[in-house]
Amino acid sequence: MLGTVLKVGVPLVAAGLLLTHSTAPGLAAGPIGLTNVTGHSGDCAAPTTNAVCAPLFDGHEMLWPGRKLAPATVEIGYHGSQPASVVGLYVSRFETRTPGSGASCTAPDPASTLDLSIDQGGQTIYQGTLSDFASAHGAARTLLPLRAGHDGSGTGERWQPGDSSTFSFTVGLDASAGNSYMGCVSSADLTWLAQ
Repeated sequence: MLGTVLKVGVPLVAAGLLLTHSTAPGLAAGPIGLTNVTGHSGDCAAPTTNAVCAPLFDGHEMLWPGRKLAPATVEIGYHGSQPASVVGLYVSRFETRTPGSGASCTAPDPASTLDLSIDQGGQTIYQGTLSDFASAHGAARTLLPLRAGHDGSGTGERWQPGDSSTFSFTVGLDASAGNSYMGCVSSADLTWLAQ
């Protein structure tokens, strides 16, 4: 199991995004390896299991209503000794408005205007808001299943030892976001699971 922390802030009329890979507490070395392939300084060059890799978004790029950030990419590899019955992604921790939000943030659900798109090998596997993703995939039992094959087009659901796939994340602030979203910060811990 690997985690990915997604943190979004909306200072003034803009938003920043932080997406990093982190350890899920108390886990032994797991069968998933994560390599951050965004090309940023400090990225993990080799697969890293159950550990912090590098930020996909560093939180300093600004978002404003209608703007999307450039996609951030990560490669997931399955390193188990037996085929996995399921490999997937879910939100293990989610705050639509964190204590780090500014006083100007009065929106009841800031993450409802954060448009999230997840692609596997160039095919869109999720498109909606961060709030909707957390609601639909907020536990291991409701994870978003990830198909085997580099582009997710494998005929079977089972990942074989050595399988890997590339995932791209795009986040944007919906054009409908108004002044009540200024200064808002949302966060989610996106967790990769293989079993």
